[in-house]
Formats: sequence, C-alpha cells, structure tokens
Amino acid sequence: MGVIDRIFAGSDPSRDWVADPLVPLEFDFSLHALCGVRVGNPFSLLSILGPAEDRKAAGKGLLRYFSRGVEVEVGEGRVRSIRLVWVDEFEEGFNPFPGACRLNGQTIPLGAGTREEEVLALFGEPWWHDEDEDEVILFYEFSHIEWEIELRREGTLKSILVLTPPLLADEAQRKAYGVTRAWPP
Repeated sequence: MGVIDRIFAGSDPSRDWVADPLVPLEFDFSLHALCGVRVGNPFSLLSILGPAEDRKAAGKGLLRYFSRGVEVEVGEGRVRSIRLVWVDEFEEGFNPFPGACRLNGQTIPLGAGTREEEVLALFGEPWWHDEDEDEVILFYEFSHIEWEIELRREGTLKSILVLTPPLLADEAQRKAYGVTRAWPP
C-alpha cells in the first residue's frame, strides 16, 4: 500500500486482513451469521473476508465487499449489521450475493428472482409488513436481532439486512412505519 493510500485509508480496521480462501461465503439465517460470524460478535472475526473494498467507508464503520454483495456495519468493536445484496438499486457497485444461504442446516434458494411468496414459505409470516410505492419490507423479529427483507415493488428480492439492535425497537421508528402491534414481539 502506498503512502497516499495509507493517508486516505483513515481508520480502516480491515486494511491488513487477509482473506481465507478456504472459508465458503455463506449466510446462516438460523445463526444470523456470515461465514460463521454472528451479528453482535466482535467484528475482528470477519478478518477471514480480507480487506474491505471501499477504504473510505471502512474508516466510517461500513465494510463493503462489492464483489461479494455484502456490506457489514461495525461499531464499538462489534458487528452491528450484515446486508446481503442481490439487486443494487442505488448503483453502489454491488454484485449480487453469490454465496449460499442456509436455514436449519439446509441450503435455501435465495436470489434476485426470489418472490415474496417463496420468502414467506421459507421464513413464515413476518412480524411486520411495510409497503410503499417503491418497495415491500418484511420485518422478522428475534429478541435482539431483526431481519429486514426488502423486495422490489413487483415482489422480488432486493436485499436482506440483519441487524442488532432491531430498528423497530425504537418507538419513533415504529411510528414512522405505522406499526400497530405491541413491542416487544
């Protein structure tokens, strides 16, 4: 890495990480984990992914792996969220997530063509369903972890965000999404 790169890398925590080619890229929904690293774990465990592909964002706590369709938010030494991207709606440069998805020990089919009905068949009914003119978001709540499954208006999968603490744990966010159910779930 050159001098200029070091100056602009800021506090990129991943800059010296070395990817482990023996670790398969997969997300396990039963564990809320990317390559075995759970949301809430120390983010240093993600060193197996190698350096993030956007050093400036990494210095601000966003580890972006554009080629793998993955974005990880880190803070206070922990993994705060993991986003799997199949459709790069904001043209940020993400390729579709090429990894395997698992649930209860089984590989499950998820991709840009996955329809809402298929998501519901895999995961069941969401705790909350939000819909506007642009997208549908299915919220699944698991105590201190939330899944936000984003679908295009026509009903196909865009991305999945797995985060802690849940966005809907915030009363203002529940109001903004028009949630009428009691919290916590």
